[in-house]
Amino acid sequence: MPSKIQLTKEAIHIEQDVIKENVGCQDQAFAAHGGLNRFNFIGDCDIKTMPITISQPRLAALQNSLMLFYTGISRTASEIAGEQN
Repeated sequence: MPSKIQLTKEAIHIEQDVIKENVGCQDQAFAAHGGLNRFNFIGDCDIKTMPITISQPRLAALQNSLMLFYTGISRTASEIAGEQN
């Protein structure tokens, strides 16, 4: 089984180098690690992960405060990143 960081780096490699998408690294890191984390991206290769630990009541309060809205607008991350580059 690959480690979480190996999985992150492999996902980044596939998305950026193999299928040539203009994307960053954050989504892959969050998906591979799960939970609540802070990531420091250092250069092109080094990713530092720091889990954020909070109490169960505070986590529940955070989760109960989150909202997700569909705006009716769709976009492709690769196109947006390509325009930014």
